[in-house]
Amino acid sequence: MFLNLSEAPQGLILTYPSWISLLFGVAALAAAYALVWRPDGPTKRRIGGCFAASFLSVAALYFGTYTARFDDTGASLRAFARYDLSVSWQNVRGIRLERARNRGQVGHVLMIATASGELEFNISDLDDAGLGRLIPFVDKQIDSSR
Repeated sequence: MFLNLSEAPQGLILTYPSWISLLFGVAALAAAYALVWRPDGPTKRRIGGCFAASFLSVAALYFGTYTARFDDTGASLRAFARYDLSVSWQNVRGIRLERARNRGQVGHVLMIATASGELEFNISDLDDAGLGRLIPFVDKQIDSSR
């Protein structure tokens, strides 16, 4: 799948491969270049090109900055314009793995229950081997913090 699970000295890190961000970035540059190169096109095409370049730029930044960390102190999720969440293992009441349907495919969402609600980590793009490493690590961290 697309999410990379890597080991850090203190835990596990989930990121998207850099080629995804680069792909969206190149597409955004191509859309912007097309606007500059053909500025005399119809207004609808220019507005659509501006929208496409903006959307592709935000997508490039999102996938380039997406980082979910699971370490000794807790779990955190950061991404451009979307997430800035963190939780300490002492505040975690439990976890559960839910099956989620997205465009006809079944994926997984890791739900971390805290006193103030639930944090949702969409791990649908993580392969089975990564899932087999992530869940035991999170269980171990929760058990050792109690």
